[in-house]
Formats: sequence, structure tokens, C-alpha cells
Amino acid sequence: MRKPLKRKLGKILSIAIAIIAVAFYLTQNTDILKPAPETKIPEGSCAVHFIDVGQGDCTLITSSGVNVLIDAGENNKGDDVLIKLKELNITSLDYVIGTHAHSDHIGGLDTVLGGIEVKNIILSDLPGKLVPTTKTYSDLLDAIVENNVNLIAAEVGASYDIGEGKLTILSPTTDEYTDLNDWSIITKFVFGETSFLFTGDAEERVEEDLLDLGTDVSATLIKAGHHGSNTSSSIRFVNAVNPDFAIIEVGEGNSYGHPHTETIKRFQNVGAKVYRTDLGGDITAVSDGKTITITCENEG
Repeated sequence: MRKPLKRKLGKILSIAIAIIAVAFYLTQNTDILKPAPETKIPEGSCAVHFIDVGQGDCTLITSSGVNVLIDAGENNKGDDVLIKLKELNITSLDYVIGTHAHSDHIGGLDTVLGGIEVKNIILSDLPGKLVPTTKTYSDLLDAIVENNVNLIAAEVGASYDIGEGKLTILSPTTDEYTDLNDWSIITKFVFGETSFLFTGDAEERVEEDLLDLGTDVSATLIKAGHHGSNTSSSIRFVNAVNPDFAIIEVGEGNSYGHPHTETIKRFQNVGAKVYRTDLGGDITAVSDGKTITITCENEG
């Protein structure tokens, strides 16, 4: 009877030693007890958060306490966006922009409008024949009324002070577009010597129109059009933007094959570093007015 007892005592002692060793290791390596550090936004800087909503767009600009949300993903992503805003300590939005009336961009906006204070929303003034009759679009319009949000029709050239930066509407430049993608509200945010271009799902025709009009589309960072589709980000347009960084908001394993290889190569050919939400998760770009620093949720 003594041998089994000794074996049991030996096992208990081994376990106790292991527990003590692990406890000692943890006390000497306290970093693993802490959650992953959040991206710190230095005073005087701005941040642009590309929020991973799968196959859709959602971007948040924050600058000196002024907050702008561009799109909010599909209908089932509104709550996720609200959670992210809460994590970032965002309690109100000064402007919301619905780039165009497709559900992967405006689907979650009705939930956002109902879950956080929104002062203004900017939408394209669509011609009657293009106004959607979808539930997604009508839900958004209802949410605007129910939450007493000021509705602003997008107007090319209109500028808005966003903290220390300025956001300007570049497109749509004509009411002749027949595709909702081309009605995307394209905006450029300038912060110091850095700039960000947000293109919605605008396709090559719009890009050509902007260039033919002589619009300054140059930018340090571009949110690639239409989730990296080859119907956007034409060679001429990418060369004119000449970005250091390209962000592609796209869903993992999507049925469209986004982003297309040729689109990625166009950005790489001008020396841009390409980041994708399907690989990096949430992506944050911080500008100090001179340079932009990129961090990804999934650094690996």
C-alpha cells in the first residue's frame, strides 16, 4: 500500500512544482497577462480606421475630436460597427457618408444612426430613375428621419473642417451616370502634408472623368475602389494618385475574386504598399501631418 501512496504523492508534488513554475514565469513576463496594446494616437495626429466588415466598406476618420464614418458594411454589420466605435471611445459622429446605395456600404448605417448620436449624413442626390426601392435604402431613409439627422446632398467642391484636416467632395461630377457604383461619393481628406482618398465603388469611367476635369487626386493613401476589382483603379488613375499606401476593404474568400491580381500589381508598380482587411483585419493609419504609419489588427 505504501508504493501506490508514494506514487500519488510524487504526482501531486510534480503538479505543484509545475504550477509554481508557471506562476513564477507569469510574474516575470507580465506582458502576456495584458491584452494586446491599442494603437495610441499622439496628440496633434489624426487616425483613419479601416474597419473589417467582410465584403463591404467601413472607414472612420478621427481628428481632434471630430469623427467621420464612411459606410458601415452590410445589413448585419451595424452592431459590429457600433461595438468598434465604443472600443474607440467614439460617442458621436459629426458626419456619416453613405458612398452609394448598395447594401455592402449602407446596409449597417440604419443601425448606426439608431445606436449613436449622428449630427449629419451626406448622400448622393440620385436622379429619380435610380433611387433604389430596396428595403436597405428605405430603412436608411427612415432612420435619418427617426433620429433627426441632418441630411446633406453631396456637392462637388464642398469642404468640411475635420479637426486639423479638411475633407472635400470630388465626385459624382455628373448626373449622367447610370450605375450606382459610379454615383459613389469620392472624398479626399488632407491632413498637413498627408492626404487620404476614399473612392467607394467608383469605376474606371468616373476615374477618367476626374482626370479629364483636372481634379487633384494625388494622395499618400488610397482606399482602393470597389474592393480591389479590376473595374476600378485603372493604370492612369493609379499613376495620378501615386500613393504610398493602398488599402483594400474586402471579405475573405468572397465570390467575386476580389481583390484582382492585376489591381494589386498596379499599386505595387507605383511603389505602394498594399494592405487588405481580409488578411490584416482592422487597419489603422495614423498621420502626424508629415508621415503615415500603418498598423494591422492581425500583424502576422
